[in-house]
Amino acid sequence: MAFFNNKKHKKSTTETTDYIETFDIDSNGNFTSTELIHTYWWDVTTNFGDLIGPWLITLMTDRPVSNSKYLNINRTIFTVGSIIEHASNFPNQKISIWGSGLIQPLDNPKKIKKLRRCQIDKILAVRGSLTRQELSKIYEIDNSLPLGDPALLLPRFFSPSLKNINHISIVPHFNHKSLFESYEDTFNIINVMQSPKNVIAEIASSKICISTSLHGIIIAQAYNIPWLLLRIADETLLGDMFKFNDFFSTLKGEEFPIKTILASDLRNLDFNKLATEASLIPIETNLNDLLDAFSME
Repeated sequence: MAFFNNKKHKKSTTETTDYIETFDIDSNGNFTSTELIHTYWWDVTTNFGDLIGPWLITLMTDRPVSNSKYLNINRTIFTVGSIIEHASNFPNQKISIWGSGLIQPLDNPKKIKKLRRCQIDKILAVRGSLTRQELSKIYEIDNSLPLGDPALLLPRFFSPSLKNINHISIVPHFNHKSLFESYEDTFNIINVMQSPKNVIAEIASSKICISTSLHGIIIAQAYNIPWLLLRIADETLLGDMFKFNDFFSTLKGEEFPIKTILASDLRNLDFNKLATEASLIPIETNLNDLLDAFSME
């Protein structure tokens, strides 16, 4: 994965630039240069879902990426994740949105005011219809705007080396990791704080995926693994069901495999029985349109 560690290479100049190169040496010993792609991803905690965006861009373009939060540049692109509200941290950069989502509704005038100040000038695609609906409070958005989480495109660019799992895997969000430690000897508990390549290989090697993580579900969907969302009502994530329902809006139907429990219910939860409720939902959104919408211009 070609990532540029710009945490250690912040520019001291106040000038902005769209062009930064990395240098390598080819098999003949000659220097080669590649222009970086500036994109934004959340990197406060290591989480495979947040790394999918930059990794996918490297797979699609064969170019290295740089986290634009550490650079003084003119333009960046937001991709995978509930990161659109983070745009308020980039007051001086023009922003393209490709498949990103909101974490919760824009039901606060302060949130709307913050986003209005941002330079989001290209909305190429968003994760789902809920994000599209909320952003239409600020921007003129046509209903033909492509929808979908770009992680759904991963099978076109990455074929994982399958592992010898072939049974139930549980994918806790990193906030829920400690709740599932007692099941590590019984089921395959996937640590989302690994690289995307490792997490995807484990999910794709499973018979069933039970997940409290959005991208646990999305990767299972992408690689044709039946899944079930486990919602822990007293340990909900920020925004609760908004981002999940946003993703569900790109699938066919109105009913999805969801089980809501309390954290205390985990002690007696029959995961084998729960796994029988998992399913694979047909995708309604047009993934070709989503891919075609990608642009670095």
